[in-house]
Amino acid sequence: MASAAAGSDALSRYELGCLLAGRGGLDVGALPKASKASVGAKGTMVRLDSAKANGLLAAKLRGAREFAASSVF
Repeated sequence: MASAAAGSDALSRYELGCLLAGRGGLDVGALPKASKASVGAKGTMVRLDSAKANGLLAAKLRGAREFAASSVF
């Protein structure tokens, strides 16, 4: 499984935005949702595999969902 920048969560940009907005106390329902095709955007999903970093670092890399659910930065 591909990893996200800081953990194993594979998220869309919208899902990441919702997690961060919710963590920041903002109204998640106010975020507009659109497909890339509907706004003329191109490209594919981009993921960063952090498996090697996870193996080298003493600290655990938290996924976006775990980060959003925690109260500690």
